[in-house]
Amino acid sequence: MSEDAPVESSPADADAVSTAFELFSHELRVDILFALWDAERHALSFSTLQRRVGERDSGKFNYHLSKARREVRRPNR
Repeated sequence: MSEDAPVESSPADADAVSTAFELFSHELRVDILFALWDAERHALSFSTLQRRVGERDSGKFNYHLSKARREVRRPNR
C-alpha cells in the first residue's frame, strides 16, 4: 500500500475505534481501567475500586464506572 492510498475500514472498525476513544475520553475511566488491570483477577469491589482511584465523589465515580462498563460490555456489531 502506498502512502497516498486511502485507508479502507469497515463500519465495525470505525465502531471499535469510536468505542475506544469514548472509553478513554475521561481520566477517571482510564484510572478505573488501570486499577482493575492491576487487581488480582481484574476485579475489585465498588468501594475498593473507588478508594484506589482516589475519587471521593460516589456519584461521579458511579457515573464513570457505569459508562466504562457499557463501553467494555458493548456487543460487537
